[in-house]
Amino acid sequence: ETAPIFEAVGLAKGGYYSAPEALEAVKEYARRAELTGAGNREATQITLDTTLCDALFKGVLKKGEVWPTHISKARSGRR
Repeated sequence: ETAPIFEAVGLAKGGYYSAPEALEAVKEYARRAELTGAGNREATQITLDTTLCDALFKGVLKKGEVWPTHISKARSGRR
């Protein structure tokens, strides 16, 4: 469910976005929700809250797999 991510950053939930635009929305969401290391530009991890975890992994993980709590900033653009 990606709609909450787009809405949180002021984008239309039903809009069509390119991969770079969607990645920027995720990065902006993480920044606004303070999931990127509290302003630390050197931080390499994004903490996944429930909303972001669902947007990135719901429907991808198989039953019984552990939901991640962090993702590397470099990996966030590879889905």
